[in-house]
Amino acid sequence: MNEKEREAAGARRRIIRKAQLYTWGLFALLVFVTLGGAALIALFVRLPGMGFVKRWLLLSVLVIVPAMILFLIQRYRENRDAARGPDSGGQ
Repeated sequence: MNEKEREAAGARRRIIRKAQLYTWGLFALLVFVTLGGAALIALFVRLPGMGFVKRWLLLSVLVIVPAMILFLIQRYRENRDAARGPDSGGQ
């Protein structure tokens, strides 16, 4: 490997590291916004016999669980399509 290839590989590693940091930062921000939004809704919604924290947890689960299920389905489909390879035409 010559000097240019090593520099290019280092640059690629830095770009990937930054992209991963941005991804995790965005994920943390979205979780914070989701939990904050669920808390705000829990303040307005009154359910008999249920305190604020229980309402907040229930609403958080109702928002996060379907999103996670859809994410897992998407990942499963991507992995399945990648395993088939480019020669299969996606089928």
